[in-house]
Amino acid sequence: MPGSAHARLARGLQEYSGAVAARGEEAIDNVAPEALARMRSAAERSRTHIEQALAINPRIMPAYQALLWIAKFEGDRVLADRTIRSANLVDPANFFVRAALKQSYEPRWGGSRAATDHLASESQAFLDRNPRLSNLLGMAKGEDAISFYFDGKYKAALVEFDKGLAEGPVGFYLNLASYSASQIDNNIRAVELASQMLRFEPNNTSTLRRRAYHLKALNEDLWAISDLER
Repeated sequence: MPGSAHARLARGLQEYSGAVAARGEEAIDNVAPEALARMRSAAERSRTHIEQALAINPRIMPAYQALLWIAKFEGDRVLADRTIRSANLVDPANFFVRAALKQSYEPRWGGSRAATDHLASESQAFLDRNPRLSNLLGMAKGEDAISFYFDGKYKAALVEFDKGLAEGPVGFYLNLASYSASQIDNNIRAVELASQMLRFEPNNTSTLRRRAYHLKALNEDLWAISDLER
């Protein structure tokens, strides 16, 4: 129904997609003023729809996740803290909500490693209810690799990604770790990490092409061709 909680959440997510598109991939200082205006306008409309959805049904957990995305996008720590408190009243063991909060705590979004470590650590109190929460430890440790990765220090990045991935598989970090291995011509690790990442996104074409390239280097021609034909 048009006025239902799920319909309002759907409209909110659509507006959020518009905000992301307006923001683009550039550093925030390089985003044109008109694009920033579109981003903020779409984010505000998104927030309105999502908060209306939660007012109707406070048990829709993806709505809290989406609000935390908006909080990250806008650098709104007050919104983030209020949202996680409300979400925890419904389900304190929800991995996706806590993972969304972790993103807003990352240094590249104005947070700190101490904040991500604290969130990951205190989340383990609910491990018996949701074993996936152990992945938050890996996600926190994986943050140490990000600065190396974006500085082009791929060997150091791979070492740090491995520390995080030892806690549990995280698709985003598996993809970056595979690319790091690729950049230092570590064919075996590039294939291994790409294969693990493809468990999360089996049709990711860039990862399939990367794996095919390194399979070719390892003389695994038939496997490489199979990847390229998918």
